[in-house]
Amino acid sequence: MSADFGSILTIYAHSVLGQSESCWERLDDHLFAVARSAAANAAGMGSETVAETAGWLHDLGKVKQGFQDKLHGHPNATSHSGEGARFASENISGEIGKLIAFCIAGHHSGLPNGLTRSHGRPATPLRERIEQSERLDLPDGIALPQLTAPAPFQRLSNGAYFELHFFTRMLFSTLVDADFIETEGFYFPSKRPANQSDLQVLRDALSNTLAAFPPPETQLNRLRAEVLTAAGECAALSPGFFSLTVPTGGGKTYSSLRFALEHALEHGMRRVIYVAPFTAIIEQTADVFRAALGAEDAVLEHHSAFDLNDIEDEDAAERMKLAAQNWDCPVIVTTAVQFFESLFANRTQKCRKLHNIARSVIILDEAQALPVNFLRPCLAALKELTRGYGCSVVLCTATQPAISDKDGLKVPEAIVKAHTREIAPDPDRLYDQLKRVNVQQVGTISNDELAQRVTGRKALVIVNNKRQARAVFDLLSKGDALHLSTNMTARHRQEVVEQI
Repeated sequence: MSADFGSILTIYAHSVLGQSESCWERLDDHLFAVARSAAANAAGMGSETVAETAGWLHDLGKVKQGFQDKLHGHPNATSHSGEGARFASENISGEIGKLIAFCIAGHHSGLPNGLTRSHGRPATPLRERIEQSERLDLPDGIALPQLTAPAPFQRLSNGAYFELHFFTRMLFSTLVDADFIETEGFYFPSKRPANQSDLQVLRDALSNTLAAFPPPETQLNRLRAEVLTAAGECAALSPGFFSLTVPTGGGKTYSSLRFALEHALEHGMRRVIYVAPFTAIIEQTADVFRAALGAEDAVLEHHSAFDLNDIEDEDAAERMKLAAQNWDCPVIVTTAVQFFESLFANRTQKCRKLHNIARSVIILDEAQALPVNFLRPCLAALKELTRGYGCSVVLCTATQPAISDKDGLKVPEAIVKAHTREIAPDPDRLYDQLKRVNVQQVGTISNDELAQRVTGRKALVIVNNKRQARAVFDLLSKGDALHLSTNMTARHRQEVVEQI
């Protein structure tokens, strides 16, 4: 990745307001830094040379005199992203050149649409971006790397359109994250994030936490210990799809974390991503993870209800803020909405994190809550992460969803049941031994009757909407009844849970 930049030593990538050119960032320094970082980002998906090429070309348009005039205080509308995209499209053959062009064209405003005309869409299509750009040669001294086929391109069949657009987003992520970090590193060198705890340290901390538990004396704790042991034993199995089918109360949280950490270490994976459908589950699980691992910085909560202002240590809050931008943290706790929307996004901020999902253990808690209306794209993304990006997926729930070919889901995205390994020892036996509920049908009753049934008893009432919850609550004795709602802030909700 070395080059002699004789002709662009006086070409700049970034200026500093009020400072002489000696303090500005030269274009050669910026291109080198972004190419290096993008290649490092792509190492987890076996696509280093492609990402490095995108890094070298992404700011090619900054050599234009109009852009240099802009840096020197002469405002104009000169853009710079189209030139690198044009060079990639015209000089790099095959699909790779076009995919690199997409990423470069959108590295500020988001991935462009692939249509010939925009038809009123906000994103300018790639062809229009290229047609509006200048045709530039590489500056003297830049030598692009010899491209090698990305790992996700292995075993692609004809018509692998989903795989290609999925890879484009992942490649886009490697470029935009590198560009963000290197640009921010130039302007604010002190903001570069510190190294996080590694998985070996976290696995050892979890082992110490589990070893401190008292010997299991009740049947419930013996079953939990059995599930925990099975999670450790299954960690050596090859990456892919797993299920952890354990009834409520059977210790899924600790068992899933133990499996994930040991599985990641066994197979050279980089992080654990815990995905749940509800923020209440996430808040509780994040607290359990932090306590079990003994490291606040090791667990990143990324969801709408998490407030960085709750972190009293300013340095820790800043590290968490930076980590949330690209998920550069060993353990991520997030929502299904955040996880899946990012995988199908086109904006730079949403996509920055994607390359850090590669080579991760993904725990889908309450997997039966996968959104039915978006089930096929969600399953397609999960299958592609296991096929081309070195991930393992754990379907963690008491009630496994019917998403496999053997369950009657007759779509190409269905999970192959024969390739899904069960972690829990004999789930049917666990259901029998962990049975804690007797179900009785009471038919249709009014809110008044419901309130009378629970008055004077310890009871949990779950209703269908907030309006009915308010109505039932108003019918109960206010001194005895407590109310939980997603209308509450995270802190308020946690205070009520602690009171309960």
